[in-house]
Amino acid sequence: AASAANQARWRGFWQRSAEPSAPPPPWESGVASSVLKSVVESGEVPVESFCTAVELGCGSGACTAFLAERGYTATGIDYAEEALEVARARPLPEGCGPVAWVNADCFALISDGVLAAGSVDFIFDQQCFHCLRTVDEGRGEARAVEVTRCLLRPGGLALVVVGNSQEPAWEPGPSVLSAAELVSAFCGDEGGMHLVRMWETRFDPSPNYEERKGGYGGVEPLAWAALFRKPDPAGEASGGVIGPAA
Repeated sequence: AASAANQARWRGFWQRSAEPSAPPPPWESGVASSVLKSVVESGEVPVESFCTAVELGCGSGACTAFLAERGYTATGIDYAEEALEVARARPLPEGCGPVAWVNADCFALISDGVLAAGSVDFIFDQQCFHCLRTVDEGRGEARAVEVTRCLLRPGGLALVVVGNSQEPAWEPGPSVLSAAELVSAFCGDEGGMHLVRMWETRFDPSPNYEERKGGYGGVEPLAWAALFRKPDPAGEASGGVIGPAA
């Protein structure tokens, strides 16, 4: 499990945001991720083949709700019950896929029996991994990747969006990684995933980013988006593509 200090910090953002007239957590845009929408709408993760989707660190639930609206059987996971209260209140249109909101520790999803190993077709993680990797003096990185890999069925996909170290990090702001660090974490000997493609993008506007971006060139924080595949028994090529900014 994540340390008590980290758990308290993550919940604290949402507890403060629940106060009257308080802003949402700094990263919370309130709308579905443009990266997720572009990947889903491009047909890279067709619902016919990847029907079971999980979002790690779902926050207010906009991305999980988007997946349900597109027909996926969607589950949003967050440690902060206060975030899930917002998510559960989110209206969903008729005819969307099943959706569940689960209060759980991402590190313990399998060990606590929340989700079964190999039961997930598609995982979306935006700004969750780059927080989990810093837990326990950096030992959280391997644990977070292991959970993602173990949850996925063979051939399953994970779309991961993290801070990008090619611009100065915001203080405070998203934790940043180099391309090599992100690929090594998921595709190294311990990670065992294959890179499908990776590209530069920017995080979607949030009230906090809009207020502060004047001090950072007038743009939102730079990000990496990467699509990883869990190998299937038949085997597949491990080479991927690192592309230009999206």
